Amino acid sequence: MKKFLRMARAGRVNLFGDGSNRINPIHAADWELNQVQGLTRYVATVLVIFVANAAQAQTAESQDDRENTAAFYFWGTDVGGNSISGSEIEVDFSDIRDNLEAGFMGSFGTRRNGWSLFADVNYFNLAAKETADLSIPVGPVLVPVTTSTELDQTGWTLHFGGGYELFSADKSRLDVVGGVRYMDLDTEIFLELASLGPGQSRTISDSTTAWDAFIGLRGRAALGERWYLPYYLDIGAGESSFTWQAALGLTFQASMRWEVALLYRHLEWDLDTSRIIDEISYSGPMLGAAYRW
Repeated sequence: MKKFLRMARAGRVNLFGDGSNRINPIHAADWELNQVQGLTRYVATVLVIFVANAAQAQTAESQDDRENTAAFYFWGTDVGGNSISGSEIEVDFSDIRDNLEAGFMGSFGTRRNGWSLFADVNYFNLAAKETADLSIPVGPVLVPVTTSTELDQTGWTLHFGGGYELFSADKSRLDVVGGVRYMDLDTEIFLELASLGPGQSRTISDSTTAWDAFIGLRGRAALGERWYLPYYLDIGAGESSFTWQAALGLTFQASMRWEVALLYRHLEWDLDTSRIIDEISYSGPMLGAAYRW
């Protein structure tokens, strides 16, 4: 067989015997073509196996490690605080509910390999009108007057942050988080005191914004197969003197994708930039649903 291969490489045919018997050995071009085709099939097979394994590994990694969450919630909040003059600010949720013209509350987060990013958005637009009968001292006597107060307030609160997983066991975990918090509050108050005479009505307008950095902890503790205890705490400062936020509640995993949660949330600022408000806080129960994929 070696002789046939040497003849094929040399491109020469040797006849055996008296020449009546002819043998057609492998041609050199055919031999080289077979070698190339075999090598090509081998390389192609290796590439197919490699690509298939890489795609499977990437899919498994994506499915196992990445988790996205979109949530919408309703926050039944009361508004509290203090004005610059020291007067107490107190607006109950029932008043906010009755006078809410527009609102949106939602959040989004993504998580992979212990790292996470999240964003939280709150928007509201309130318009209210109140009438009150007061007695105002004018000299030595009290004069009864009727006042009409109109309030128009628009506000944004935004949170952007990231976190890293410090602890994870079973379905419980604890993250350290940090980021920025933004508050934008436009307030307009019209005070009508027409009964005291012309020119006694007043309009007070104020626009307050504050960017603050925060750091804190976020996590959840597993209470069973489908129940969790979510918790959150952060503190921060920046354009405001101090700001902090806390939340605690209960979450139920309704399905592989959906969760429902009931929490109590408190968010507060100690401001330096407002002409009307010195401190403002939002507190109340929060009911929401989250979709995970």
